[in-house]
Amino acid sequence: MPIDPLGGFLPPPMIPDIERPRRVEKTERDRDSARQAERERRRREREERNLEEDQPEGGLSGDA
Repeated sequence: MPIDPLGGFLPPPMIPDIERPRRVEKTERDRDSARQAERERRRREREERNLEEDQPEGGLSGDA
């Protein structure tokens, strides 16, 4: 919180109502994209595990 030059505290700057919905929408969008990224990561990990299970021992040529 900003300090008033006279020694008190200034209130936080006012945020116009117009900006609030956009901020909420942005955080929802961020949360949704984070969920989507997490789902994609889990799906890729699951696919990799399935591929590893399908391969015979030492089947992946890049592993040494």
